[in-house]
Amino acid sequence: MCEAASQNQRGDLLAALSRLKQEGISAKCLIIGDGPCRGEIERKIRNLGLESDAAITGFQGDVRHFIAACTCLAILSSRVEAFSLAPLEAVAMGKAIVMSNIGGAPEQIVSGYNGYLYSRGDISALAHALTL
Repeated sequence: MCEAASQNQRGDLLAALSRLKQEGISAKCLIIGDGPCRGEIERKIRNLGLESDAAITGFQGDVRHFIAACTCLAILSSRVEAFSLAPLEAVAMGKAIVMSNIGGAPEQIVSGYNGYLYSRGDISALAHALTL
């Protein structure tokens, strides 16, 4: 379960970050949260050479100051999702959102207005959306 979760949720985001770095684009990734897949995610960060570009905060009771520090949020860069409150909370803080176009994402994000949607699993589109 950890392998699937980290591959689907954070694997795509880390792959997109790696691609941006290879293209010479300065980017950082802050993963807010914790869970049983943390070790797998940390290994992926090391394997991609992103130790100085990606960090995990661990569990946070109040994420607002972390969200405030971000330019945009790649929320739920997963391949399966229903409807999440995280994008609504981030938009309420004035942050652009990048989400895979699954589940309730099209009901929450107007691409180009309050964020960007990309086809799930499309690392190139995710990397591009992170630069907009």
